[in-house]
Amino acid sequence: MSDTKTFLLPDLGEGLPDATIVEWSVKVGDTVRLDDTLVSMETAKAVVEVPSPVSGKVLKLAGAAGDVIVTGTMLAEFEIDPNLPQRADGQDTGHHHGGGHAPAPQAPAVSAEPAAKPAEAVGAERADSGTVVGAMQSSDAVRSEQAVAVGGVKAMPAVRALARKLGVDLGRVRATGADGVVTMDDVKRAAAGGSAQPGATPVQ
Repeated sequence: MSDTKTFLLPDLGEGLPDATIVEWSVKVGDTVRLDDTLVSMETAKAVVEVPSPVSGKVLKLAGAAGDVIVTGTMLAEFEIDPNLPQRADGQDTGHHHGGGHAPAPQAPAVSAEPAAKPAEAVGAERADSGTVVGAMQSSDAVRSEQAVAVGGVKAMPAVRALARKLGVDLGRVRATGADGVVTMDDVKRAAAGGSAQPGATPVQ
């Protein structure tokens, strides 16, 4: 009888309590190989592709796109295929997500005590987003990068992935999020209404 392996959701960041399923790359019944991409998961910091820990047949998947999976609970279950390459016991997946560095501020660093400056100067500096990033702690800087503006559209990585999957042109989506950020709901509404398909009439 073949061995089965229950794969628990690993900590995809530094002590993150959970992650949201963005899109499965496999389905129940598929045969996967070691380190094939299993699923894309969105954490509080980024979208991470989780590789398969084994080679074998997919028996169970923990949820569907949009479901939140708690770190340390079942993500998937496999029937291990001894004829395919497997990782040696005790060997780490070696999966680390990088790229959490904030961009360098474009303007001179801001004093941590703006009260020491004339009010007009402080207002002018705050209007320059580059100086604000310079004054943030690193964790805040990572958060500020979540909704990255590409082509004039601000959206989280997971929202961009959903838009690509649904064939939605983010440039035509009406943004309802804070500071003009396109949200998951905005993309789903646009997909349902057909107003943001490439070639459609732009939203007024």
